Amino acid sequence: MSDERFEGAKLDYRDTMTYGDYLCLDAVLGAQRPRSGDHNEMLFIVQHQTSELWMKLALHELRAARGRLCADDLPP
Repeated sequence: MSDERFEGAKLDYRDTMTYGDYLCLDAVLGAQRPRSGDHNEMLFIVQHQTSELWMKLALHELRAARGRLCADDLPP
C-alpha cells in the first residue's frame, strides 16, 4: 500500500546523494570556530548552535500551525 502524499516524489537518492550531502554536514560540522584555546569553548558553541536550531524548528512549526489556523484548515 502506497502513501499518495508521496506519489510522483523521488524518495530514493542512494545513487545521487549521500546522507551527509542531504544534511549539508560539511557546513554544519564546519560551523564551529572557537576563538580561544579554552577546551570548553567547543561545548559552548555546539550547545548554543543546537539551541538556535531547535528555535528555528519551533518557529517553523508555529508558522505552519498559524497558517493552518488562518486558513481554517483543521481536521475534525
